[in-house]
Amino acid sequence: MIKSKKLVIIGVVLLVAGVFLVGGAVGQITLEEEHRPDYVDCHYNESLLEKHQPELDLRDVDNQPSSMYAQYCTSQESEYDIAMYWAYYPVQDGYSSEDSHRLDREPIYVFVNESGGVEKDSYSTYHYLKGVDDNPNLNGTHTKKYVVSPHHQYVSQNFTSGTFVDLRDFSTVQDDWYQNGWKANPEVTYNPYAIEYHSSWWNEDTSLLDYRATEWYWDLMLWIDSIIGEGPITDISF
Repeated sequence: MIKSKKLVIIGVVLLVAGVFLVGGAVGQITLEEEHRPDYVDCHYNESLLEKHQPELDLRDVDNQPSSMYAQYCTSQESEYDIAMYWAYYPVQDGYSSEDSHRLDREPIYVFVNESGGVEKDSYSTYHYLKGVDDNPNLNGTHTKKYVVSPHHQYVSQNFTSGTFVDLRDFSTVQDDWYQNGWKANPEVTYNPYAIEYHSSWWNEDTSLLDYRATEWYWDLMLWIDSIIGEGPITDISF
């Protein structure tokens, strides 16, 4: 009889624990739910993304990007739409083993005004630090960016002929990238409007050392360039 009561008690405990575990799993919010406000909508609108896709100058890049992941975003609280692009490189062959790795992803956010023209863009100027071009070089509605080898950051330059990389839906890979350790700040990838309030794509909560080291190095190279006085730099990375 005592044994039967113990079994009943154990069964009830397991049942209650199971309810809590299942409830916790069901109640767990996704990164999108956590970081994308209700007033922001992002989707894969191929025609609009093709219209505003950045034109890349890849003439000095040995390892070409295999695709460009993209989404088109609108906000009820902004006068601009944002066409968000991530150039995807299967590999980065740097100067040494320290800066070489599999997978490299480099952002360009194109701000589209009410008339459908390009207002400005934000892009990775070095190692996820943000650059802003309020008057970008354009080919129609395509912002033009030179890609610096070997780290694939961008420089705003004019050129005669560039490349349009194959577009793909960013939402099909975004969650997987984070599950596999991607360090980009989810606040500015699920809600690209948030990049206006950040100086980089780094997650400053979990990657503060990477962010500070990159920021320090970039400021140092800009200072050196100002002393040398050779004009705009196109490759400041070692």
